[in-house]
Amino acid sequence: MIEIRFHPIATEDMRDIYTYHAQFSLQYADSLIEGLLNTIEVLREFPEIGRKYPENELYRQLIYQNYRIIYKFDKQENKIIVMIIVHCSRQLRI
Repeated sequence: MIEIRFHPIATEDMRDIYTYHAQFSLQYADSLIEGLLNTIEVLREFPEIGRKYPENELYRQLIYQNYRIIYKFDKQENKIIVMIIVHCSRQLRI
């Protein structure tokens, strides 16, 4: 089975996303985080489902609502590392 790990930055991103949305609605914040985690969980069965990140093909991305989940899949180690989770409106350089 594929192992999924979170880079410390991705963990902080999740915390920031929750904190921001919880200001307006705890229910929405909970639902959003649950949806992000469920989307990431799909990677256990389909690790290459995300398209290659155009700026750096070592990474892949999934979109959930307005958020990009950027991850790296290591086939040899059978491991996924979620690198960052950011709003789609943000410009990224990886």
